[in-house]
Amino acid sequence: MEISRFASDYGTKKYGIEIINIPFDARVLDGSLPENHFDGILMGDVLEHLTDPKEALMVASRLLKKGGKLIVHVPGTLNLLSSRLAFLSYRILGTQNTMHIPPLTI
Repeated sequence: MEISRFASDYGTKKYGIEIINIPFDARVLDGSLPENHFDGILMGDVLEHLTDPKEALMVASRLLKKGGKLIVHVPGTLNLLSSRLAFLSYRILGTQNTMHIPPLTI
C-alpha cells in the first residue's frame, strides 16, 4: 500500500510488484483487503502517524501470507544535533554507552 500514486506506479512498473494506491486507514482496518495475501509490508516512517499503532500492526500481521515479512521503520532521534553532541561528549569523557533496541514481537 502506498499513499502516493506516483510512488505506487513507479514501484509497480520498475519492480513488477503489486502496490495498492490507498492509505492505511479504515479501508484496510474494515477488512476490505484479503487476509494472508501480501508477501511483504513496509511501514517506513508511518507507524508514528497512526492513532492506534498496535492495531495497525495486528492488521498488518493478518494481511501477510505465512512467512511474509513486515518491515517497520520509525524515525530515530539519534541523528539530532543534540544527540550527536551528547555522544561526542560521552566519547571524549570515556563514558559512551551502547543502546540496544529490542525487536518488536506481536
